[in-house]
Amino acid sequence: MDKKIFGIDIGGSSVKYGIADQDGSITCTGAFPVSGDMGRQAFLDKLSSLCLEAREQGAQGLGISTLGLVDSRTGTIVGGAENLPFLIGANLKEALGSVFNRDHICVHNDADCFALGELWKGNAQDARSFFCLALGTGIGGSLVIDGALVQGPHFRTGEVGYFDYENSDDYWEKRYSTKTFMAAVGEGLGIPSLSGREFMDRIRKGDPLCAKAMERWAAQLGRKLANIILLLDIDCVIIGGAVSQSSDVLMPALAKAVDACLPPDFRGQCSIRPAKFHNDSAILGAVAPLMTSGRQPWPKSSET
Repeated sequence: MDKKIFGIDIGGSSVKYGIADQDGSITCTGAFPVSGDMGRQAFLDKLSSLCLEAREQGAQGLGISTLGLVDSRTGTIVGGAENLPFLIGANLKEALGSVFNRDHICVHNDADCFALGELWKGNAQDARSFFCLALGTGIGGSLVIDGALVQGPHFRTGEVGYFDYENSDDYWEKRYSTKTFMAAVGEGLGIPSLSGREFMDRIRKGDPLCAKAMERWAAQLGRKLANIILLLDIDCVIIGGAVSQSSDVLMPALAKAVDACLPPDFRGQCSIRPAKFHNDSAILGAVAPLMTSGRQPWPKSSET
């Protein structure tokens, strides 16, 4: 029987959702805004209502991607959800277990869902061990070793944005996230709202200042990725975030920068790849563990 899993992506300002099938197609999509003053019960009531609708539409399980640190064994958000503080301490498996069997609910943080989606249907399907680096407003990461997601005893594996931590205003993410770096380059060019897309377009058109800036950015990212490769001996690194869609510019620059920071015998063994999924990555990653598990019995779509 084909599985249909309801996927929910909880972000800092909105929640997106849809029903995924085993081919990775997503239907019945939607979204609603969320803010820190919404309150836990109102939020959970909204999720419960959506889950009931999804079950009526044939969904047999629930996968959740969420901001924050997540104990995926219990489905509890244990911290790191500053944008939605009412979620800290919330057990989503317990809260939604009246709609779906708890054995058919899984909860992971958004960076881990990035890796799970790429492992299931994306650009890491041929890899046993890999690291995902998400570049955007911040910098996030996730790790898969021998086909299994690694979370760590404190659910913090992959928190590479805190590399080179000096204080609460000075660490790697604060210097080299896409948002921060584009703001710095834009200031130098007199373009306060420079986007990653415009930055990449300028490089394609031969803008020497942007090309030089790319070299600096790639050098900083590449050095950290080289250290991760040396530590973990992985098959590939997957780069996510909107900027990864400009793979024709970003990937060669990163590959060159990584090789420059590796001993000769280590070069060319770990590929740098763009993420396959962007807007749908969180939902696909959220449902992936249920799609690939052998958990039984799966209810028929008509069962409640």
